[in-house]
Order: sequence, then C-alpha cells, then structure tokens
Amino acid sequence: MNIRTLQISILIATYFICSAFIQKHPEFELSFAVSRVYQPLSLDYDQLEEATTIGDLHPHYNPAWVKKFISVDIITTHAGEIRSTIALDDRLNTEQINNLKTVDNGSEVAVNVKYIPDNSLIHNDPQEFTFNFVVNPHQEAFFPGGERSLANYIKIHVQDKIASSHFKEHKVHAIQFSVDKSGQVSDAHIAEAAQHVYPEQSSAINDILINAICQMPRWMPASYADGTTAKQDFMLTAGDKYSCTYNLLNIRHLPVE
Repeated sequence: MNIRTLQISILIATYFICSAFIQKHPEFELSFAVSRVYQPLSLDYDQLEEATTIGDLHPHYNPAWVKKFISVDIITTHAGEIRSTIALDDRLNTEQINNLKTVDNGSEVAVNVKYIPDNSLIHNDPQEFTFNFVVNPHQEAFFPGGERSLANYIKIHVQDKIASSHFKEHKVHAIQFSVDKSGQVSDAHIAEAAQHVYPEQSSAINDILINAICQMPRWMPASYADGTTAKQDFMLTAGDKYSCTYNLLNIRHLPVE
C-alpha cells in the first residue's frame, strides 16, 4: 500500500467531515494564531523510546493486512552513515530499537514493510507499506518572552491592522514561515493549501501577515537534548476558526486565541 495514497484518502475524508461539521456550526468566529507545522509523520522521543512494533511508529499501520511477512527494513542515519536493519516481522528487533534511539538529530527514518496480503485473491502479489518519519526536537522553537508575548505581537502587528469586516466566513489566510537553526525568521509565503482552496484571497491581508512575520525578532531555535539546534516551520493564520482549510495545513490542532 502506498502511504501517500492513504494520506490523501484520509485528507479527503477529513475535509468532507469538516464540511458537515460547519453546517452544524455556521457561526463565524474570527481567530488569529501561530501554530507549529508538522511533518506528515513525526514522533517525540518518548514515543520512540517506547516503540516495540511498526504499529508504534505509524498510527495507520494495521497488522490485519498481513498474511505473511517478507521483510521489515528500517533505514537510519548515524554520524552521516546510512544503516539498514531488517526484521522478519513487525516486531522491532534489538538492532532496530538501538538504531532508532541513536539516529542523527533531524534526520529522516525510512520504513519499508514487505508482505503477502491476507486476502482471497488468486494472484496474491506481495505488497509494500512504506513511510518516513522524523523525530521532533526536545525543545520547540519559541518567540522571545513566550506565548503571551507572541500573542501580543500578533495583536499589534496583525489583528489591530485588519478590520474584521475584511474576513469572509469559512475562509482563512495562512502564511507559512521558518525559524532556522539560529532563530532567524525566514521564507514567509502563502501556504499552498490555502492558496489552492481560496485562490481569491485578499493580497492586502496577506501582505500584512507577511510583513508581521518578516519584522519578528529572533526566536529561540528548536533544540535537541545535546544542544543541537534545528529548523522548524510555523503557520500564521487569520480568519474563520471553523474553516476546513485548517485540516490541510499540517498543524496539529485548531489555533486558539
């Protein structure tokens, strides 16, 4: 099974469910927030420490698909060196567990499960379930002064500069940006999902959001336990809190004020 196909199917289903939810909650609630943008799949170190099976690494893996395993390959990076470790089933072996715990900070882990499906087809061809994930830093990047200071900054530089009448029901403006390893804010741009769903977005509002991001002071960068810093992506959103676009932005939860 192609994991990308699975993700798209889930995304489409989520979007239609959200549309039904909006019909039950038609009120327009304006919201301004900065949220973390996550990889399609990422794990915290605590989750990685407790992982013993492939199911612990991916929430949509289902062992009921499998009649017989061919191989389970996990590829990790250590001091720049690529390592491949293979198990005979979906239980992580000792070498795989050790490699997962010592993977290079910020590097991507690749998993490839090859198996014979459990079905009644005459031609039961081998299938693959493949996915990649990254391990989140121990400390998230944060705005100087913390969340309260960031909320005050957004109020002054965004919220107070845009009349609420300029926003439309069920629509949200979303600007993605990065905080690099030194804490510098960069690469502010309209999020692809928001641009695709609502191409008629007001350029004036987007300009205000982008200018606010570009004028931000240096953040404290994300960091791992050993002090290594990492780049992280964020999203500044402004608009209807109940917009279905939030489900397309890879932010973990709806922003709150």
